[in-house]
Amino acid sequence: YHPYNYNAALVLTQPIISGSVNDQFKVNKIATQISQISEKNVSDNISYQADVYYWTAAANKELLAASELYLSQIKELYKTIKTRYDEKYIAKNDLLMVNTRLKEAELQQKKAQTQYDLAVQQFNILMGMAPATPLFLENKIDEKAILPSSVDMVLALKLRSDYKAAGLQVILQENVRDLTLTKYNPYLGLNLTAGYGTGNPNYGDGTNFMSVAQLVLRVPILNFGERSQTKSAAQSAVNISKLQQQVVVDQIAQEVNAAWTKVSQSETQIAVVTESLANADESLELNTFSYNEGKISLVDV
Repeated sequence: YHPYNYNAALVLTQPIISGSVNDQFKVNKIATQISQISEKNVSDNISYQADVYYWTAAANKELLAASELYLSQIKELYKTIKTRYDEKYIAKNDLLMVNTRLKEAELQQKKAQTQYDLAVQQFNILMGMAPATPLFLENKIDEKAILPSSVDMVLALKLRSDYKAAGLQVILQENVRDLTLTKYNPYLGLNLTAGYGTGNPNYGDGTNFMSVAQLVLRVPILNFGERSQTKSAAQSAVNISKLQQQVVVDQIAQEVNAAWTKVSQSETQIAVVTESLANADESLELNTFSYNEGKISLVDV
């Protein structure tokens, strides 16, 4: 008799009738697809944000240039009016009016400089560069561009990765529900056990090899209440994911309609501003002519 014993065993299990393995594979596959689509959605958002920041910087750069030009013009006008005032040709009221315009121009220039600096910082940070890195813009906001055509909701949903992810999320929750309920289904499996070791108790007979094959059948029969509650909770998760998908659809519809409205309104605003600039140029020519004829003051020009 030996006071010790040892055994080593290898157990192989092969499910024959079990939905858990297949359902788990489906869950993992859909989760992988959602991760890939979410990655693309993040990439699309970064590209869109970079485009917005770039053109915001371009717009603020031209606004800054316009404010600096206006400031230089007002400074020259102030010098002229100051000289005329010192020579007693005009009243002090005219000098004060121009001085007020000069302060307004300086304030506008400071605001434009701040807006441009912030726009450059936003773009640089998004690109992973130092905020103060100089930004060299190759485009101007007055470049002509082809207006996009209107997009219907069917095409918009096909193009949006967040909608695809929401749809897959519904499918994922349905598979999770099925996976959760598999533990209440009958299970049939085959177990193969191969072992090597001494007897127990160990009488010194040496080591022996043994193998056992088992057919395992499990049939849950007392879990109807638990299964019903688990199914209700899992179905609630499916319903929530469907509602969230509808929220995504509504959000996409709002974004598409808002974008198209802004495009249409911007086109109208550009036409109005262009016409106003033409009228301003004509008014400047007429006022300059009237000033040369001595009919209006320099301040009016």
